Amino acid sequence: MTFEGWGHSKRDARASAARTCLSALLARAGRVLPNPGPQPDFTSDEAPKYPVSEFQCIETKIQPPDGNGNKATPPPGLFGPAVSPVLKSPINMLYETYPGITFHCSFGDGSPLDTAQAPVTLSHSMRFKVVCQIKYQKFEGYGSSKKLAKLAAARAALGEMCEKTMSHARPVSSDGLPQLLADHVAKLVNEKFNEMMRGDLVHSKRKVLAGIVMTIDNKLEGAKVIAVTTGTKCVSGEHMSVRGRVVNDCHAEVAARRCLQRHLYAQLLMYANSSNPTVAIPESDLEPVPGGGYQLKPDRQLHLYVSTAPCGDGRIFSPHEHHEPEPDRHPNRWASRGYVYFIGFHSI
Repeated sequence: MTFEGWGHSKRDARASAARTCLSALLARAGRVLPNPGPQPDFTSDEAPKYPVSEFQCIETKIQPPDGNGNKATPPPGLFGPAVSPVLKSPINMLYETYPGITFHCSFGDGSPLDTAQAPVTLSHSMRFKVVCQIKYQKFEGYGSSKKLAKLAAARAALGEMCEKTMSHARPVSSDGLPQLLADHVAKLVNEKFNEMMRGDLVHSKRKVLAGIVMTIDNKLEGAKVIAVTTGTKCVSGEHMSVRGRVVNDCHAEVAARRCLQRHLYAQLLMYANSSNPTVAIPESDLEPVPGGGYQLKPDRQLHLYVSTAPCGDGRIFSPHEHHEPEPDRHPNRWASRGYVYFIGFHSI
């Protein structure tokens, strides 16, 4: 059976076809489809009334009472208002909270969009930059598209000005790290990389970017970049050096770990050159341990940023993919499917 509908828009035509189909199906059961009713007057100041729709079966309109003699609550009408509230995006919430706010978009390095060519040194996740200003305070957002950059700027402004969590729009990580801090860490690493690679078109074409940022009490103020590294490859087995003349693993994460080790060694040298190594140095990130040795100060936190997913099948297969009835018979994928390979962050 085929049913047709007409309307001034696709939505009206779909609704007309659906109503024609329902009228035919209900006619077979001896029922009549009720009239949709008058169109709502959007210029009226009176609140609209939503009566219970008559398009309900008798079994659903009149339900028997339960064991306690209470009448069961009737289900909502088919054409009634939505029960669940619609979650607003951070951009809409920002427009409602601060009417008249404007967003200014540019490339990630601050160059205007009317530039003949986009800067090639920018990473994919920092391609666009959006800035909004609220009460003499500016908020920045970065993203691979203008829409994502605007969303990041709105989320940063709401999180700072209104102190509202945006868990429904972007869940935080499992360790509870605030999203504003995570975005700030990514921003510092990418800005440092763009600063170092300014004018160097050859070496700026990297694939994976990693960095380590140190904060004090997880505050945005005073955060400093410890390491910025790039790399994606490992030396194959036949070219590995047993004498230590070749750096075998050049993944960005591993290179960042080496830079962190060098930074900690430099902190230890400050105590080695001190007249009293058992007294804490305020400028150092380490402090002496009463039993001997040194440790990271309790108010220091280290944050690792990687621009891509970790190595392994976790970056190839989506956890939301549909399960096929036939298993994957590829020998290389089936044997290691679902495993994630970690790259040597065993100790520092």
